[in-house]
Amino acid sequence: MNDDRFDRVASLCDDIRSCRMCGLREHYDSPVPFAGSVTAPILLVGEAPGADEVVEGKPFVGRSGQLLKRAVEKAGIDGRVFVGNVVCCRPPGNKFPGDDEIVECCMRWITSAIEIIRPKVIVAVGGKPHTYLRGCNVPITQCCGTSERWTIPLSDGDFKVWYVPTLHPSFCLRPGRSDSQNPVMAMDSQQKKRLLLKHLIDARDLAEIEEE
Repeated sequence: MNDDRFDRVASLCDDIRSCRMCGLREHYDSPVPFAGSVTAPILLVGEAPGADEVVEGKPFVGRSGQLLKRAVEKAGIDGRVFVGNVVCCRPPGNKFPGDDEIVECCMRWITSAIEIIRPKVIVAVGGKPHTYLRGCNVPITQCCGTSERWTIPLSDGDFKVWYVPTLHPSFCLRPGRSDSQNPVMAMDSQQKKRLLLKHLIDARDLAEIEEE
């Protein structure tokens, strides 16, 4: 059977590059589309591109991206992920936009990617993706690693997928706060990196179960 996902993803990425639906494009004329395997069972959704991502035209290629890449490799899912961001243009000052209308402009691309890729698992990489994907205001440090069955309404009907929120790699690179009552906030960098890896392994295991 002919697999048209390659062409559909290419068209989606072209649409993202040419998008001018919100004011972010006025600041950076290089939207960053999705990247990865179009047959991937795992969709990773980050926050927004940084300076390195704008230059490369790919998500997660900077310092945080390198950490995520190593975790993906250690989890054994290299080549089995499709990666994108909630916001496709780099925000001014590298600060996530506070305007929900701007974010909603980009969320349509996430929905389109899900319709094309049909992942088994969606991983929210950081607090902002968790907030906008699931409409949840619980801090990521309190719900990271939990897994749930999620039903997403798509154009052709309801789509069921596993959902796993995890820590953003930039958070894993920062030292912990030993005086914090939140056990994740109190973790040092190495502990947080191990937690990120654990969540990616959990996502891998869920995907493998769905593929059986």
